Amino acid sequence: MMRPPQLARSRTIIGAILAVGGLVWTSTALWPKATEVLPGLPALQASAFVGGILAVFGLALIVRARRALAVLAVMVLVVVIAPRIGTLNWFGPDPNVRVMALNTALGNADDGAIVDRLRELQPDLVSLSETTPDEIRRVTAATGFVAMSNAEPGSGGADGVVLLANPDGRLASLVTQAEKVDPEKKPEANHEYADVARDADVTRFQMPTVYTPSWHFRGSRAGAVAEVPVTFAGVHVVAPVGSEDRKAWDEELEGLQSWTAQRNRTTDVVLMGDFNATRWHPRMRDFSNTTDCTGHAAARPTWPAFAPVIRLDHILTTGSCGEAGTFRVSGTDHLGVWADIAFRKKD
Repeated sequence: MMRPPQLARSRTIIGAILAVGGLVWTSTALWPKATEVLPGLPALQASAFVGGILAVFGLALIVRARRALAVLAVMVLVVVIAPRIGTLNWFGPDPNVRVMALNTALGNADDGAIVDRLRELQPDLVSLSETTPDEIRRVTAATGFVAMSNAEPGSGGADGVVLLANPDGRLASLVTQAEKVDPEKKPEANHEYADVARDADVTRFQMPTVYTPSWHFRGSRAGAVAEVPVTFAGVHVVAPVGSEDRKAWDEELEGLQSWTAQRNRTTDVVLMGDFNATRWHPRMRDFSNTTDCTGHAAARPTWPAFAPVIRLDHILTTGSCGEAGTFRVSGTDHLGVWADIAFRKKD
């Protein structure tokens, strides 16, 4: 049986190990971008907040065991509650545009549930990643939404990303353009409407984009109207699970940031989809000219769907975020995300 001095010494040693280990774990979020290709590092960075909890718990344990347990309980409570605290909506109840994104897990998501979410949320534009031609046909047939391009799943089935436009939404003019595109031609080959679902060719997977050169949106003030050019893109970044994929993941995030900055010189930008990255990853923090629309005080996790712990799915915009949230669809390991976004006319 340990005596009190031995217990205190053991507690100090354990606390020191937890504190040092936790600090190192948390520090991975600040490591140079070049280290992101190291084995296991992306996973450590994604969960860096856990390292912070362990570090604080370890320091508290060195001081006093009971206090350490209380500190741990408070920190866990904060992590659980903060993503559920809504943020204030700074623009009116009738926002400029509502967008939505969902990874459908190789087309295995419940089509009926997707249709239900579309009817419930009534988004103006939707990005479905890891989708298939059959899934797109079923969803569009049930909702009337119009696909801006074709799904091309590729050999592994994960390549397909498609944007769907709501024919009754604020971006209904996109539907008019899409109907004029010859379905037998690739969108980029039809020069008159080349901006309807043009692939940005930044990621390994499809990255459909639509550009609204001069669209009338309702402004943030009642009765205000502005012509605002906006580029919307459906995103799916490769997961950093192998040496080659880690390198591709790093390059794709860097390429996305550069593409966004370039487009933002003349238009607002909305990126929506599965980034396979969190704000703890340095490359994600490079999107400094965008806001991550979460609708909550902290980023609400989206993966894995049965017990979300990290947010891999994002809606990033150079505009202003309003209300936003997540939703569950059976058959996929990701939660879907949606957001209301406002834009201001560029000078």
